[in-house]
Amino acid sequence: MWQAVRDALDDRAWDFRTVAGISRDTGLPEVVIEDLLDHHHDALRQRLAPDDWRTKVYTLKSRRRSWREIVSDLRFFISKSP
Repeated sequence: MWQAVRDALDDRAWDFRTVAGISRDTGLPEVVIEDLLDHHHDALRQRLAPDDWRTKVYTLKSRRRSWREIVSDLRFFISKSP
């Protein structure tokens, strides 16, 4: 099961994936995906979705950070600076 989730996270069509999106691609229930993501948290980068700050999105740590991700991190850092 982890391999199916890992493959969905490694899909180059997406920078980050929601649990719901992974569920659609793999056919696995969201609760199973959440358990797998928790168990393999050390292999993941997690953040909040830019359009819905209540939704977590995930990608593999092994994937290179996109410019969009770097700019987003920089904007967040600047906005939280005193």
